[in-house]
Amino acid sequence: LGGPVAATAPLAALRHGRLGGGAQAVEICLLEVLADQLRTQASLVFDGRADGYRAGSRHPVCAPWNAYRAADGWAVICSASDAQWRALARCIDPALAEDPRFASVEQRRRDVDALDGLIGEWTRRLRVAEIVARLEAADVPVGPVATVEQLHRAAQAGDPRGVADALRSPVRYRPHPAVGSGGRRASTRGAAPLSGIRVIELSRYAAGPLAGTLLAALGAEVIKVEAPGGEDCRAWAPRFGDTSGYFANYNTGKRSAVLDLSKAAGRDALWRLVDTADVLLSNLRPGVLDRMGVTPEALALRHPALVQAEISGYGRQGPRTAALDTVIQAQSGLLSLVGTPGAPPCRVGLSIADQVAGHFAAQGILAALECRDRDGHGGLVDVPMIDAATWLTLCAWPDGHGPLDGCVVLRARDGWIAVEPGAGTVAAQGLADLLRDDAVRTLARAGVVAHAVREPGEVFGADPVLAQRASAGVILHPSGARVPVLRAPLGLRGTPVRLPARLSGLGADTGRLLEAMARPGGLGSPP
Repeated sequence: LGGPVAATAPLAALRHGRLGGGAQAVEICLLEVLADQLRTQASLVFDGRADGYRAGSRHPVCAPWNAYRAADGWAVICSASDAQWRALARCIDPALAEDPRFASVEQRRRDVDALDGLIGEWTRRLRVAEIVARLEAADVPVGPVATVEQLHRAAQAGDPRGVADALRSPVRYRPHPAVGSGGRRASTRGAAPLSGIRVIELSRYAAGPLAGTLLAALGAEVIKVEAPGGEDCRAWAPRFGDTSGYFANYNTGKRSAVLDLSKAAGRDALWRLVDTADVLLSNLRPGVLDRMGVTPEALALRHPALVQAEISGYGRQGPRTAALDTVIQAQSGLLSLVGTPGAPPCRVGLSIADQVAGHFAAQGILAALECRDRDGHGGLVDVPMIDAATWLTLCAWPDGHGPLDGCVVLRARDGWIAVEPGAGTVAAQGLADLLRDDAVRTLARAGVVAHAVREPGEVFGADPVLAQRASAGVILHPSGARVPVLRAPLGLRGTPVRLPARLSGLGADTGRLLEAMARPGGLGSPP
């Protein structure tokens, strides 16, 4: 992810300079970029879990979420909500949906071995295509585990999910037609690159929230709109006071508004919010906003200067099926590049499809705002997660073999070390009796490059580079809880990204926003 971050930060710096803020240096630290991808794991680390994160294709906070053997291959099945779990359970056995052992996500995580066993018994009786067809019909995120070679052949044949285009930039931009006067509000010159920019965010879980958090870190006012009750991950473990560490790491720096978009009053309030905004960010499935009348065409007519950004599994023109991170990892070929030959499919150890899509969306929004400021008209930024994840496999196309050999991972007495390619046989001799650091020094004396494999607890607990850069810190929730969060790794020197000052309670800003919109002049310009 160093590449997308290294493109986003200069865009922000150029914008800041164009608006009169002066030039500044951008310093990207790849260690900080990679540590930032551990947002899901970070709260677990700060809650006391130092290691034990190697879980194959399981998710650290959700269940069921795994790769399951089928009669003719493997399928990835994920659930991020109780509703998705119950839909999956009904496909297996209606009684399973009412099983008290699996009533909540906490219970499902505790009994994940039993749960995976039940699901595996069902999947082994079916072919992959049957599993996908049944679960897609039930709106459960599911997908086959593909290889890069299979995707290459499918791309040549005209793959319907858009993989053929994924080797281009995953960010698609469609400017609004030149309708009306534009009516854009002049950007405010301020201390941060996005000062004066208002973002309305309709998103859940990781990809969209991460994009919103990055925009907030650059100075935008981000108003997160949730349904009554809030999104499911507000309740995920671990919790700090009454606050989910997972939710905090993807949603700091935002205002919170609750609107019931199933009702006319809620939709009307959304339109009035959008009328005051520069950006509408969503990672809802394509078609959800359309059914409310919130289409790119309607937005362009009503608000020509608005930048609309959508993150979805397969893009606006792709299938409108449910998709979560590991499903996308499976379909993009990433799972086929992880682990050892013959072993069960293994996800990348973090939600990399969500992360890269969120970074590309923030980058696309910045670029679209620059286009908007030049010609007065907004447009649609369309980021399919399948394209973003497939972009990560570029070096392995077309046959799944990259140009460089991977490093060799060897056991030491107190953990693991990673050794440069080609040195595995020599390096392995006598290392099992050495501590990691001693093994690394021994190999260095022999001219072999090696590094200790750190557990997440070591990354956040003791790394001097991350400590010096203040990559992690603590913010205060209105309830009084101290919540650990990560800082965006954008490396702007003149307008450094700081830890966000805000973690709003659910709906904390709804009343103020609705009251302001009811007054003459409406909500006005963002602060």
